[in-house]
Amino acid sequence: MYDLLIFDLDGTIIDSAGDFHNCLSLLLERRNLPKMPLEQTQSYLGNGFKNFIESLYPHPTQEIKQTVYQEFLDEFDRQFLKTTTLFDGAREFLSTTSKRIALCTNQPQKYAQQTLKHFEIYGLPWESYVYGDTFEAPKPDPEGISHILEMSGVSPSKALMIGDGVPDAMAAKNAGIDFLGVDFGYHPKEELLKLGAISTFSAYSVLENFLHSV
Repeated sequence: MYDLLIFDLDGTIIDSAGDFHNCLSLLLERRNLPKMPLEQTQSYLGNGFKNFIESLYPHPTQEIKQTVYQEFLDEFDRQFLKTTTLFDGAREFLSTTSKRIALCTNQPQKYAQQTLKHFEIYGLPWESYVYGDTFEAPKPDPEGISHILEMSGVSPSKALMIGDGVPDAMAAKNAGIDFLGVDFGYHPKEELLKLGAISTFSAYSVLENFLHSV
């Protein structure tokens, strides 16, 4: 049924919560702000790096946003890929699937591209890459997915967004394509289904069979 699979990155292909949490913890400590549990940190992943600032300050000025964001990026440069891992079976699936593949992540190109190269999946036959800073508005805006469909020549009915978060589900809906939830990522299975996921899967080892069954 589906010819093209469009993948999210964080919480879908890689588990990057540890690096993100370490950076955020150091930032909070430096600014004398309350500590944040890992589960809360995970909820920000996939929403874009800047959005978590809204939770730290009730009404942040543009200056505060820029300053805190830059502090976070400086720390992320030091912590980048220290604890990040590839989810089991991800590389094997991406390199052997009979489906066409593309990437649509909210992570900035600088980090996402290095991550793909680090885990030796950048050289796979991706149809196209869309990063968090490729267009002005990242997911849930549908522009990234629409661009991938146009570049690939695939109709919306033949494309499937695969991800673990709210932005993935909403971007898929806004672009008029189906969404498949990852239940080993950072958002509960029940939430993904409520957002319109056609289903969820729990391991890459079962994904190919699932795709042939729909």
